[in-house]
Amino acid sequence: RLTSASLIAMAVTSFDGQFSFKQDSLARLGPRERSSMNSDQQKAFQNSPFMQGVRKCEDLCFKFTCSRDEERAKRDPSFKPDDEDFNAPKAHTFERGVN
Repeated sequence: RLTSASLIAMAVTSFDGQFSFKQDSLARLGPRERSSMNSDQQKAFQNSPFMQGVRKCEDLCFKFTCSRDEERAKRDPSFKPDDEDFNAPKAHTFERGVN
């Protein structure tokens, strides 16, 4: 039988899964050491098929984001995205007790 206290605990646990994953990895594997690569290794890594795939994904994501924004701008004349939007003051205060 679930009580209201167990439901609250379940919600908190599922809400912050990424933090829990990082904590679990740290507990199981220990702290990760940052490996340092020399310039030749760094250059080889940047030219590897993996990093070429990463850049391709990033370029594709940027292309899709731009096309999405263009379509929205056509439908909504008030839509004018700007990087400063992330620095704008909050529209309302965050209330922890409200979903």
